[in-house]
Amino acid sequence: MGSKTLPEQLKSSLQYHMEQDDVRSDNDMVELFDKLTSLSEKVQAAKQKALRNRQREAALMPAKR
Repeated sequence: MGSKTLPEQLKSSLQYHMEQDDVRSDNDMVELFDKLTSLSEKVQAAKQKALRNRQREAALMPAKR
């Protein structure tokens, strides 16, 4: 999976704004980053599961002529 998940995009955006001093890094931000990381892992797992299911279904379907 080459594309970034939405949580990863949010993390990148927040990181940029922290570098620009638009937002500060504090305990709340650290907690938010941890939650976004966890959510991103869950999204990746769901994508992988969906892909496996599609591949399995495609293998079970008779070839179209």
